[in-house]
Parts: sequence; structure tokens; C-alpha cells
Amino acid sequence: MAAAPTRNLAIDESKIASLSLIAADQETTHDWWRNERERFRIYSSIFIIEEASGTLSSESKPKAAMDPLASSQHSLTR
Repeated sequence: MAAAPTRNLAIDESKIASLSLIAADQETTHDWWRNERERFRIYSSIFIIEEASGTLSSESKPKAAMDPLASSQHSLTR
């Protein structure tokens, strides 16, 4: 004896189109990083590195928002 579905699994066509565009954008970005990145010297501020690692202190957040270029930069090149 099979149970009846508890939710409607139908997906609207506009939702599928939207998800397809998102996937295409992600693929384009992935391709750029794989193929073009070496042509550039990539930098990131200490605020970005701290935020990504979860170590950005609450007092640094307003300072980072006000002047994101004020901190020393870290090269992400190899």
C-alpha cells in the first residue's frame, strides 16, 4: 500500500527557467576562474579574508564597510 504524496512536487516552468539561468551564470563564472584567472594578479583585503574565515570582529565590520580598501591587501596568487 503506497502513501499519498504530502506535497505538490510540480515545478512551475518559470522556476525551471530561472534555475537554468542561475546554473548558466555559475558555469560561466566557474569557466572564467578556471581559464582566465592566471592572467590577473588577484588581491583581497584582510577584511574579506577574515569575513570568509568567520574571524571578522564585530568592531571591524563597520570599519570594513566604511573603507574596504584601507586595510593591507593579501595576494591570492600562487
